[in-house]
Amino acid sequence: MVTGEALTFNRSSTIIWHHIAMPDEHPLAAPSAPRGAEALTLRQADQARTDFAPIESNLEFIMSQLAEVPSRKQLARYSLLVMLGAACLVQTLAFLPR
Repeated sequence: MVTGEALTFNRSSTIIWHHIAMPDEHPLAAPSAPRGAEALTLRQADQARTDFAPIESNLEFIMSQLAEVPSRKQLARYSLLVMLGAACLVQTLAFLPR
């Protein structure tokens, strides 16, 4: 017979069997980070700003390219027009006098 103590599990562990918190690696992610070694200096903040500028310009370029992609409604309209145009062309060519 099995007692109740044998069936209990480690309740303080998580699904991956760790119960400690991982520290934040990036100081910008933790606004409540203590001032000291983890705080950004002005030089580091300026360098981060200059690093983010090309990323932002690339993101704006991608957003402008995505804005030019036709919508589903436009694609349906274009395909319908192509099908009707092709059907008219085939009918015209079929009934031309030879």
